[in-house]
Amino acid sequence: MAYLLMSDKSKVELKKDILTIGSMDDNDIIINDGKISRHHAQIVKEDNGYFIYDLDSTNGTFVNNQVIKKQLLTHEDLIRCGTTEFYFLEAISTKVFLDKSKLTGDIIQNISTITSFIDQIEREGSTISQSRISLNYLMAKLQQNVTTLQKTYKKLLALYGITQKLNSSLELETILNNMIDSAIDFCSASRGFVILFNKKGELEIKIARRMNMEESEANNLMNISKSIAVKVAKTGEPIVTENAYNDVRFSAAESVISHQISSSIVCLPLISKGIALGAMYLDSNVKEGTLDDGEMDFLMALANQAALAIENARLYQEELKREHIKHELLISSKIQEKILPDNFPSIKGMQIFGKSIPAKEVGGDYFNVFHIDDENKLIFCIADVSGKSISAAIVVSMFHSMIRVMIESRIAVSLIFEKINNAIIADIYEGMYITGFICSINIQSGEYEFVNAGHNPPIHIKCGEKKIIKLESGGTPLGMFENALYKKGKGKLEENDSIFCYTDGVTECLDKKNRMFGNKQLLKFLKETSRYSSEEIIKLLFKALELYSKGAEQNDDITALCVKR
Repeated sequence: MAYLLMSDKSKVELKKDILTIGSMDDNDIIINDGKISRHHAQIVKEDNGYFIYDLDSTNGTFVNNQVIKKQLLTHEDLIRCGTTEFYFLEAISTKVFLDKSKLTGDIIQNISTITSFIDQIEREGSTISQSRISLNYLMAKLQQNVTTLQKTYKKLLALYGITQKLNSSLELETILNNMIDSAIDFCSASRGFVILFNKKGELEIKIARRMNMEESEANNLMNISKSIAVKVAKTGEPIVTENAYNDVRFSAAESVISHQISSSIVCLPLISKGIALGAMYLDSNVKEGTLDDGEMDFLMALANQAALAIENARLYQEELKREHIKHELLISSKIQEKILPDNFPSIKGMQIFGKSIPAKEVGGDYFNVFHIDDENKLIFCIADVSGKSISAAIVVSMFHSMIRVMIESRIAVSLIFEKINNAIIADIYEGMYITGFICSINIQSGEYEFVNAGHNPPIHIKCGEKKIIKLESGGTPLGMFENALYKKGKGKLEENDSIFCYTDGVTECLDKKNRMFGNKQLLKFLKETSRYSSEEIIKLLFKALELYSKGAEQNDDITALCVKR
């Protein structure tokens, strides 16, 4: 039976012919997701498999990141409804691997043979003495076929039990243990191992066994017919030999000679959805001779089921890793939220407001405001770390700590960036840098001094004149050049004047046609809103950016800060 592997690791078996998905309580799968429709999609079991239908949902249904209306589902398909993702998986079943002409075909053939013998007895019963076929011969044949049926039944029963074991766990180690133990037990093999491709495409022995069922030392088995296993894993073709020592394909192999492998070898590929995962190797110094068709069918079925179980386990582990990363990003996001101010100093004669929206869970933008009460100063800064996500967020945390310590230590604003530059140049990741702006304002007089380290020039808006001044004095971005010098700039905020700071995410905000918001549109906005409060300016700006980018994905962190006198 097929099932869905949900994001919380739960399984939903597809027991019904029609299974509905949506936010309403009358659905079979209820998903609380703001992006999902009341009746979003349905999965329907049809003659040739499971199909997923989109029920004219608002945000669409996706299979493997492609929007669909109707789609035949295959093993490991990734389904997304709204922002919720889950996998369609096919449960391991003996029906998938047993050819009707093989094990199950044997039963039909044998029953047919038995029936024909019974019919013959009935036809010839009156003249049995004249028949060339004696009753003893018929009974012997009947017994032979019954024995064959019993053996076939035992193999099917064993295969069913192994299937249950393989399907009982999503832990790779458990699956491999069950697989190799079952194969060794069935073949009475002396030893065996499983070899799998790693992420680098290299083959590794993952599990090894001797006949006594104790774990073998991997080093002792590394050379035992590894060449055979590697060949099978790479070609996808099984290798079976009655006597490896006498087989011209292997007799010259060092491992065959040194370990005296003189009896049968079975090495089968492990393949899932046409992709080679590795191989299972078995050999025996006790049992010499070839496997019959039934035994080969059994081992091939075991290998196929194990391959599917291995792939499911890997998929499950990858999902666990993704969930772990999501959890780590959530923690990082909360830490960054605490770094950025959520309220601002209440200072008579000054208005301060800022906002930041990261493009991902965490971002590389930073801003902050510090009120130095005993010096009657307001110090504020804004910065943008190159790159995005976790690496940028780590540098932001480091930058925040340095800024705070230096301001609390009363280091002059004109020297802060020089000291930070020299402190981080040896520790910052290669290719990363920080653009930044820092400014100190005398609250009483409005006079200010600033340093710009390669950042987008903040804008001094002279409200009465509707004139702007770009604050550019400074130097290169932080972390690029050792012992870099930074030039200090000066100015004065008159009443109703403001200084607007921003990161490039503002001007580079894209609309659905991939056009940037741009500097001209920003300057026009600032002139039109120059008489508004700092909070109104920032909120109106973010609303304007939201409307401008409607239908487009946010591609960069967006941060803005406004200080008004």
